Amino acid sequence: MIKKIALKFKQIKYRLLVYFGILLILSFGMVMLINYEAGRIVDSYRKFAVEFQLLSEFYREVEAAASHAQFYLLIRSEEERERYDETFQNAERLLVQLSEIAESEEVRREYQVLKNMLKTYDDVFNQIIEEGLDASEPGLFSRYPRSIQFTYIHYVEMLTGQMIEERQFIEARMRRQTILTWAAVLVMSLGAIGGMLALTNSIANPLKKMVENVEKIKSGNYRIEEVECSDAQLQILGTAIVELAESIENNRDHVEERMTLEKILTTQEIENLKTNKLLMETKLRVLQGQMNPHFLFNTLNLISKMAYIEQAPQTSLLMEKTASILRYSLEKSTSTSSLFGEIESVKNYIEIQKARVGHRVYFQLNIEEELPDVIMQGMIIQPIIENALIHGVNDMVDDAEVTLSIELDEEYIRIIVEDNGKGISSDIMEQIFSEQEEYLESGEEVTKSKIGIHNVRQRLEMFYGRNDLLNIESSENCGTIVTIKIPIT
Repeated sequence: MIKKIALKFKQIKYRLLVYFGILLILSFGMVMLINYEAGRIVDSYRKFAVEFQLLSEFYREVEAAASHAQFYLLIRSEEERERYDETFQNAERLLVQLSEIAESEEVRREYQVLKNMLKTYDDVFNQIIEEGLDASEPGLFSRYPRSIQFTYIHYVEMLTGQMIEERQFIEARMRRQTILTWAAVLVMSLGAIGGMLALTNSIANPLKKMVENVEKIKSGNYRIEEVECSDAQLQILGTAIVELAESIENNRDHVEERMTLEKILTTQEIENLKTNKLLMETKLRVLQGQMNPHFLFNTLNLISKMAYIEQAPQTSLLMEKTASILRYSLEKSTSTSSLFGEIESVKNYIEIQKARVGHRVYFQLNIEEELPDVIMQGMIIQPIIENALIHGVNDMVDDAEVTLSIELDEEYIRIIVEDNGKGISSDIMEQIFSEQEEYLESGEEVTKSKIGIHNVRQRLEMFYGRNDLLNIESSENCGTIVTIKIPIT
């Protein structure tokens, strides 16, 4: 088993697979580490926010309890006594929650002091009721709630000091994380460059020597050097060329009367070598044209299967949808497709975006039933939805919506993409529908947001010979509606 794995690893394609797999794992690990640190920062600030909120609610409950107690001592109303008990219990509960979320023993002791003051206040209140003391006597009862309220500034300053210390710690940790991240990026970049150079040299250098050996054979020199190659398949080819040269050289010194025949055979062998060389170069060109997409699809399918085996069905499904979108975009971006093919690709794209943006963006699909599967250009709908996500609702924290509606309208299939994002200004709208290409060739950031829509518009115009099939309704801060009409005939 180990021998088989070692033999496979000697092949270039398996080493490429391992190489890109390691890069992917390292990239994923770095992203996870950054997200983990960001989560810790958010949790720290959330904790302080909760602690401030609980402390403010505690003092509000103490003030309410003091007010109900004063009313009860004046009018002896049971309703006021019940309200006092309720607010007092709420204050105690809030103190318990503050003690539970406190991280240091010193802070918990501070809250215990506050709890003791609250208990003393309740004991005095019950003593006044039981002994029938005069609650209107100055200073007898009112000083207790005031003494508790006076501690508010102290506890606020205590929490503020903790927040300042935590902020300094977080800033130092963020600086350290930034340095580590850049160092990791640098190491990964150098490793990627070094790995690609090593892999390229492992293919190019042996091929160069093989071509030199073939040239020597063509010139009649059969004493050639053996090619050392780390790839098993190239090694076989190089060894075959060396063995062929040795065979020709050994047979050349045979019977002189067969010299003519030997010469003819040598000529034939050389022609065969030329043919093999051309065949090898042709195969290499085909492989170079097919390796990247073929390798990418195989890699995505492999990752999908591994995710499924490792019991991550959601990841497996996302990888399958990603592979499907990539294959569709490569096959259909420069050729015709169908309406159903476009819908299926857009659904896959939306599922992937749902996993990326989470609940921040709500996607809605309104697709009529019994639509005709008309022939149309590929990759028409996805750029519009992508533009809505990137340039429409990208800055919205919540309540972002993107709606895709497809309906039959007499002679057309009407495709509507609507978002409630920041909209498009009139100047940009004019540039999108302008025929001047220099608008799209400038380096301005605002120009980059128009390329997708402009590209779709031009493709529709070139395919159908009409310039009225795409319409945009938008204004700043009022969302955008993009409508595409696909003729049925």
